[in-house]
Order: sequence, then structure tokens, then C-alpha cells
Amino acid sequence: MRLSKLSLALSAGSVSVLILGACQTQPVNVHDEWTNQSAYREAESIAADSVAGLEDFPGFSARTWDEDYCGEGWDEKEPVEGYTKPGLTYTFGEEASQDPNVRTAYPDMLEEHWKELGHEVERRESEGGDNVTVIGTRDDGMNMMYQVASIATLQVWVDESYCVEFTGPVDPTEPLGEGIDADSDDIDLEGWW
Repeated sequence: MRLSKLSLALSAGSVSVLILGACQTQPVNVHDEWTNQSAYREAESIAADSVAGLEDFPGFSARTWDEDYCGEGWDEKEPVEGYTKPGLTYTFGEEASQDPNVRTAYPDMLEEHWKELGHEVERRESEGGDNVTVIGTRDDGMNMMYQVASIATLQVWVDESYCVEFTGPVDPTEPLGEGIDADSDDIDLEGWW
């Protein structure tokens, strides 16, 4: 049986298409409910609500809004322009992080508060109870974590398995507490690119 040059070329082309198709990256997993701007506003709202009922709240010493790259592909290392993985972190200062309220009372209070709001809550403690992590998960993809180690932090982010659309720089609100100044207020306005 003799194959024409056209048949061979078509067959080779089909194989190339199959090979190229198999190497294409996976589509990005986008969370439709949030953009970077709406996620920022909600993260600040969650943080404010979380600290509102804390006794003798000493204030935070730093705030960071980070918009990490959103990757795709089998190893998620290929950045996807126009999408981001945003997160907000408030940090207590060194002295405040050693305060008994911050280390022991606040994890209990936040765990109870987040449960009352209907969030799924998980608590992890190191042996001896020196380090505590309380994680709250909401149905809408927003997560929050209060973590006590050498420094205590409150973090709020969109579920890490999702990316959100970057719709422009966020409009920063006033930071929570009075211990944050321009040098300790790190708001990523441009995204990761």
C-alpha cells in the first residue's frame, strides 16, 4: 500500500496536534465571586470584625497586602497574567506577641467567634502549647488564620486553590490599630507582574 505525500503530511500534522495538545497547560482555576479589589475589601472587613471583640487589643505593628502570582500547568509555575492570589497579613510587634492575651486568650476568643459565625474552624497546637494556629474557613472561599509563634499574626486570604482576576490596584483603607506607619504598611498596588 502506497501512501501519498499528502496523507503522510496530514498524519504527521495530526500527531503534532496531539502532542501539542497533550503539552498544553491546565486552565487557571478562577474564583468567580472575588476579584483582587473585592477580596481586599472583604479581607479588611474580616480582620476588623475579628479584632473588634478582643480584650485590651494592643494594635498591630505591620500590615501586608500581597498579590502573589497565579500559576498554571502541571506544576503551577507558569504565571498567568491578569490573575493573582491575594492575601492580607496583620502582624503584632515583638512585645505584643509575648502578651498573655495575644498568646493564649485571643486564639480561644477567635476560635469561638469564628464558630459562632458559622465558619469551619480547625485548631492546631504544638507540644507544650507554645505555638497555636486557628484557621477559619468560609463557604465563599475566604479563609482566616490566627497564628501564634515567636510573632503573632492574623491572616486573611482567598482559598489557595483559586486565583482571582486582577481588576486594578486596591484602594488601601486605614490599617487596624495605631501601631502601623508608612514604613510598616506594605500594600502591593501593582500585582505580581
